Amino acid sequence: MTPRLERPTTAQSPPPDDGAARRTLDGRAAQERQNDGAARERPGGTRYRQRELRRTALATLLATLIIPVAVGIAANGAATAGRWWDTTDRWLSPAQSLLGAALLLMVAGLAAYEPAAAVIAGLVWGALPAAVQIVAPGQTYRLISSLPGLPTDLARALHTWLSSGVVLLIGVLLVGAGIAVALLRRRLLG
Repeated sequence: MTPRLERPTTAQSPPPDDGAARRTLDGRAAQERQNDGAARERPGGTRYRQRELRRTALATLLATLIIPVAVGIAANGAATAGRWWDTTDRWLSPAQSLLGAALLLMVAGLAAYEPAAAVIAGLVWGALPAAVQIVAPGQTYRLISSLPGLPTDLARALHTWLSSGVVLLIGVLLVGAGIAVALLRRRLLG
């Protein structure tokens, strides 16, 4: 008779070490995720960043175009509101002020979609004109009135808003809205 190979019983054999294999696989996966920062943060990597860059550029362009229109409409409404005796401007002036405020609210709401858009547009249309006003206060009216197609009354209203700090205030509020949304997103994402 040939000797039978003895098989160890389950009581005699050590249990398989599945934990070591899992730790090795988990370690490799963690290392791969750490090496690829884009994959760790968001799925899609490069394509996601390109899409995010396009979204930021589009939102910034939109905000940068809306702000001067909103400020112009609101400033014109405020300037014509002083002529209360003119019955044609009686309802048009408050409507213009409300429309300008609604457009500015839309830009502030755009900060929820893309915070950088409100920050950049607020700097361009708030800090930059204020810096020009501080550096060359005598030249700002000439710069404003040289814009083609701008009526004289509107040029005066815009200069008044610029020299009194209203434009700077609008820009600072939009920058603050963008920063607040960005900080809130960072806090919520962890």
